[in-house]
Amino acid sequence: MPSSFPEALLDRYLKVHALAEYGATDGERATAGRLRARREEENPGVGIDALRLKAERERAANPPPPPPPPPP
Repeated sequence: MPSSFPEALLDRYLKVHALAEYGATDGERATAGRLRARREEENPGVGIDALRLKAERERAANPPPPPPPPPP
C-alpha cells in the first residue's frame, strides 16, 4: 500500500525513531523522542507508514527461503 507521505519524510522519521529507541545517552533519546512526537503531531499517521515501509524493506532484503525439493 503506497504511503501518502514522501519517502524522504519516512526515512527521516525512521532515523529519529531509531535514536529515540536506541540512542547512546538519555539526553539523545529524550530529544529524539520529543522530535518524533512533534513529527507525529504534524503528520498524523507518519509513524505507522514509516514502520510499514521499514517492514517492507526488511522483507525485500530477506526473502523467504525456497521450498524444499520434492522427495525422489
